[in-house]
Amino acid sequence: MRSQPMLKPPVMTSSSSTLTTCIHGLHALLYPFEWQHTFVPVLPAPMVDVVCAPFPYILGILTSLQPQVQQ
Repeated sequence: MRSQPMLKPPVMTSSSSTLTTCIHGLHALLYPFEWQHTFVPVLPAPMVDVVCAPFPYILGILTSLQPQVQQ
């Protein structure tokens, strides 16, 4: 069986409180399922390279990091 590519757009906003609320809300919408992969509500700037990782994730990224993410 061939697996399909997974779209992994991170959630982006300028407010860390809004970002955390949205990411946790997205996580809650998965109920009754459990997310078994990487879950980072607010991605720290030194870890921005995780966006290019080949595994599934749920990430929250502040808009101030958007130029680094697009590179």
